[in-house]
Amino acid sequence: MRIPKSVLASTIMVAGLTGIVSAKEVKPLADPDDIYGNYKWTWPTSGSGSHVITGKYGELREGERNRYHVGIDIGVYEKPVYAVADGEVVKSGQFNDGAQVIIIEHDDTATNGNQLYTRYLHLKAKSRLVKTNDRVSEGEKIATSGNTGGVKHHLHFDINDDEDESPEFNDNVEDTINPYYFYPHDLDRFALVASEQHADHVHGDYDNPDNYFDQLLIDYVGEERFDEWFESLEQSERTVTNLKRYFNLSHEDVENVFRK
Repeated sequence: MRIPKSVLASTIMVAGLTGIVSAKEVKPLADPDDIYGNYKWTWPTSGSGSHVITGKYGELREGERNRYHVGIDIGVYEKPVYAVADGEVVKSGQFNDGAQVIIIEHDDTATNGNQLYTRYLHLKAKSRLVKTNDRVSEGEKIATSGNTGGVKHHLHFDINDDEDESPEFNDNVEDTINPYYFYPHDLDRFALVASEQHADHVHGDYDNPDNYFDQLLIDYVGEERFDEWFESLEQSERTVTNLKRYFNLSHEDVENVFRK
């Protein structure tokens, strides 16, 4: 885990609105300078809205597990979502609030020696094109942006160097990395719109593994049967524990599903 290195109050003006931290105001992480910018990662989406940031990195998110926003929200409406760099899918599935997610462990390493992780959240239902353990290439389409999890349409995207599937960003812990390090020239040109749309943007409990259903497990029980079971329950009852009980799955059954 990293101690926060930047002052969150740093802002710039983009399109007449308060913007995210400028690349010029971000302190170098390590030598050589701009190591992350030199990776030249692909932007995670394209099309209308892909150059509009509706939620900035580090903005206050009171009432959520993470006091500060761990990534950025991009204002796209059902647009392609791409793997930003080569890597392996470590998670592809959905949470018990319906939010669809893909997490990739990249071949590129962070300055601390860990592999870099990226997360793509609120994807359109049934749009994920990759599964856990799949290899992906930079620029490969992996899904379509959406509004799953009870939010307005956008793509949440974050990067972390803690090899963490559920990174933290609070007063004393900052697992994630400001995307400015990777996209300084792009983000300086992008517009930031007022983020009142996130006033009711409260994530479910994405830290509890019992609230996450991997697509491999969904396929094992059958997607149609899973959907029927999922929709028949209140969110609090949608757990892997209850799924195993309903479909009579043993611990060994579940382990075999994820065995490479």
